[in-house]
Amino acid sequence: MPDLETEFLCDVVVDVDWWGMIDIGATPHGHRHIVYIKGGTFDGPKIKGAVLPGGADWFIRRPDGLVELDVRVALRTAMMAI
Repeated sequence: MPDLETEFLCDVVVDVDWWGMIDIGATPHGHRHIVYIKGGTFDGPKIKGAVLPGGADWFIRRPDGLVELDVRVALRTAMMAI
């Protein structure tokens, strides 16, 4: 199998509503929380734009202390010359 080649895409900065975090509670896989994403921005050499409000991170804190992120957001890209 060939080596995986990667390239920097962008930095993402989001504004989250920690005060409105929903504590779902214990699940068979770990402790579930939902954090609402209020918006944000992303910026890189070939892409930039806005993180639209309405997304969320449905994360699980596992019994071993690790956290699994499940972040879903909508992005609005800006036109850029490549």
